[in-house]
Amino acid sequence: MGSPIQLMIGLTLYVDGSVDTRSSIDIVVVGDHNCGKSCILLRFAENTFRADHVSTLGVDFKLKTIKLGRDKIRLELWDTAGMERYRTIYNSYYHSAHGVMCADLENERKVDFSRAEGLATRLGVSLYEVSAKTGINCDDAFHTLAAAMREKITAFNMHSDESDEHEEYGSSFHVDGVVGNERKSTSRSTCCSSAPEPAFV
Repeated sequence: MGSPIQLMIGLTLYVDGSVDTRSSIDIVVVGDHNCGKSCILLRFAENTFRADHVSTLGVDFKLKTIKLGRDKIRLELWDTAGMERYRTIYNSYYHSAHGVMCADLENERKVDFSRAEGLATRLGVSLYEVSAKTGINCDDAFHTLAAAMREKITAFNMHSDESDEHEEYGSSFHVDGVVGNERKSTSRSTCCSSAPEPAFV
């Protein structure tokens, strides 16, 4: 029997305000129930795999320190349960996250990888086929997302030192260049929050 393959899509986020990447970067991992989120995190954080892994209830947490260039970055990895009844628990985690990793199962795929890859390129997000069982691409997926997050956070903090434009958004956040403003009430809510936010594609 072949190893199950998951698709991982990395979205960089950052909230208004100064973020020091020398301390830690927060990543929330989301996806449907039983799509392999916990197994992927276990492989990345501890380099192990358990076929009998118990489903996550609520939110689980792992730490992993990685090296990006000459810098060591601590990643705080939040593993969310995919079940609907836990949705309200996640609001604070989404709003404090610097990045989101979306997981899906290969055998439930509706779009072939090359087409998804083209869309990811146009949207400016990362896309990987990974295997929690073999470890293929697990490190690459998280390293790529962490590097992109650090770059955006650094650029944002440098810009905020020169301009106060970001204050006009209040408690807004940014998802790969898309700005969502909580003051606006015309947008529909998403799974990430009861407040109006841009939908993930």
